[in-house]
Amino acid sequence: MTGKERIVNLLKKEKVDQVPWVPFAGVHAGKLKGYTAKEVLLDKDKLVESLLEVKKIYQPDGMPVIFDLQVEAEILGCELLWSDNNPPSVKTHPLEKTKDVPCLCTVPSKSDGRSKRKNR
Repeated sequence: MTGKERIVNLLKKEKVDQVPWVPFAGVHAGKLKGYTAKEVLLDKDKLVESLLEVKKIYQPDGMPVIFDLQVEAEILGCELLWSDNNPPSVKTHPLEKTKDVPCLCTVPSKSDGRSKRKNR
């Protein structure tokens, strides 16, 4: 059974030969290739290279493309505090200067948050 079959079967509540392994490699993926957290989370080419290294070394059944819980906060307009060794931290709050709750009534687009960067 392939990793993909394991994941699909598990999601469909069907039998699998073993529990699928889908590691959240996060910034560790970048460390495998010598990249900082900031580099791997801001540069799509370094992210892909790092994820391919995770696949080669660990042979997981699947992988999340990115593990960064601050992506949503950034899309809502929060500023992030970047570090070379950790994922970013949320620096500001969307209600810091207003009591109006931001309403994104659509799915985030390529022009929102980090996805608007040139190399994404």
